[in-house]
Amino acid sequence: MKKIAVILSAGFLSFVACGATEAQGVSLSTDPTTRRVTVSYSLAAPAIVTAEFLTNGVPIGMEKSWAMAGDVNKYVTNSACSFAWQPRAEDGGFEAAAGDLSVRITTWTLSEPPPYMVVMLNVFSNRFYYTSEKALPGGIGDARYRGDNLLMRFIPAAGATFLMGSPSSEAGRNPRTDWGDEARHYVSFSNNFYIGVFELTQWQMASIMPSLVSTYSGYADSRFRPAETFSGEQVFRGWRNNGYRWPQDDHKVASNTAFDVLRKRTGLLFDFPTEAQWEFAARAGSETQLPKGLSMGNVSNSYCANTDRFGWVTFNSAVDGVFQSHPVGLKEENGWGLYDVIGNVGEICLDTYDKDNPFDLVTAPDVDPPGYETTDRITMVVRGGEFENYLQNDRLATRGMQSYSSSSRLSGVRLWCLPPEE
Repeated sequence: MKKIAVILSAGFLSFVACGATEAQGVSLSTDPTTRRVTVSYSLAAPAIVTAEFLTNGVPIGMEKSWAMAGDVNKYVTNSACSFAWQPRAEDGGFEAAAGDLSVRITTWTLSEPPPYMVVMLNVFSNRFYYTSEKALPGGIGDARYRGDNLLMRFIPAAGATFLMGSPSSEAGRNPRTDWGDEARHYVSFSNNFYIGVFELTQWQMASIMPSLVSTYSGYADSRFRPAETFSGEQVFRGWRNNGYRWPQDDHKVASNTAFDVLRKRTGLLFDFPTEAQWEFAARAGSETQLPKGLSMGNVSNSYCANTDRFGWVTFNSAVDGVFQSHPVGLKEENGWGLYDVIGNVGEICLDTYDKDNPFDLVTAPDVDPPGYETTDRITMVVRGGEFENYLQNDRLATRGMQSYSSSSRLSGVRLWCLPPEE
């Protein structure tokens, strides 16, 4: 159901309800000496709460007001609530707070949350919600979102239908059957989900599984590069022949695997995305070769400016003559704010690889397709291309594969999870 925003003003105070309980009894006070701002309000039922400050009715900008603490930017369960904001001099905050200051409080449901969720890896079940990249503490470039925090993007997939695959005329489409079938077909989804804004980094993987070491551990920027050498599925989910098969065993994983540790630490159902979920998120509405409706044009193995905007591939990934991955988030994001959806490292999906996955091209859209079902899984689907690939093999529709039990410096992980249930 589409969110409907209702704005009610009360002097210099206002709130917005996005399908959630409304904030009531909002009050604001400012310390005349420190300019510290305190906001109080009440909730009749739990909700995610975000806030924005305004002076003289004009928003001061989320990048200036993110330094808030208390019952804000989180799922709030208590009824009597408050939070504080300390304006920063470097943001012009003291000058801003000197005018007619007001606050706009927005409440959200867990099923229709703000776009961004930050999951802390070093604090159990601790997560925060933000309305934009600018609202993130420190901004999208802050190292913490490549380190001890996971930055997840909400994907409004429930009830959505999209055209998966590529047309036979798409430049760069590989006709070899052993590289997989990209036949176009409609797919729809039953549920919304979250997906990682960045590929899982080595720093984050070390927080989850400290014993694992990457190929690029000797580089100064290695901790911000994708977690690539321990991407064998057994590290994350468990050996398939022991009852951790997808889709037969659903999201079941073995004890002490990476996903088991991550689930226990965060309280969220983390896993790989399915191939369909990955492509839906990566396309963000695009039906072309590249994100944001862009095209490579006639594909060659030489420089392509559009591809260079989004990913690391053969023509730009080499350092001192050696092809290699690069720190995440250095290229342009796609339409939903996801970085490195093409190039850098391939991203493992739940699906078992098959060159002729059983797509239904004629009747109704495939709903939540799980991919090929087998009791003897040999390979898994890898999407997004990789840094050693030529351009045509890093398109949004490109399907790759990797052995189930192997690890590769060419493959990494983009985390997926279902919305939390409080």
